[in-house]
Amino acid sequence: MRKIIDEIFMAILLILFIFYIFNPSEVKYQEQLDGYKTDVQRMQLEVEMLRLEQQELTKQVREFIEKWNVDVFEATAYAPADNKSGMCADSNPLLTATGTRPGPGTIAVNPKVVPYQSNLWVQGYGWGQALDTGGMIRARDDLIDVFKWTYEDAMKWGRRKVVVVWSPGQTEY
Repeated sequence: MRKIIDEIFMAILLILFIFYIFNPSEVKYQEQLDGYKTDVQRMQLEVEMLRLEQQELTKQVREFIEKWNVDVFEATAYAPADNKSGMCADSNPLLTATGTRPGPGTIAVNPKVVPYQSNLWVQGYGWGQALDTGGMIRARDDLIDVFKWTYEDAMKWGRRKVVVVWSPGQTEY
């Protein structure tokens, strides 16, 4: 009897061992584990790529900050060739303070704040160049005047706070 019990016990152990070795769910779990390992490796590569992109972007932002100035100004508009207000030109309305003809993109600045020839981007106006000034403009550190063709267009512009980005001197943009 003892021998039969031992043989049954060994058969049960053998069945359990075979079941453990060839269990399809165990294989399935191993495949899932391998899939997770692959996913983790892919995610690690993506994290490394994002880290490198972040370093490059940080470098570009630092270079931008070193090259460009950003500030908030009060902006008015002037129409030197259509000077109905009598305030749009200190002298010859056909010449700017730098000796150029005023036109679209001409911006009057306080040259102590924004040097002449500086390229500027003005919120709501676009790109221009610091080519002119005026008595009111020179009296303040936070005022610019954008060129408009007509007095009416200048009045439509009004007086507003704008973000201004500028780079001193002649910079390509």
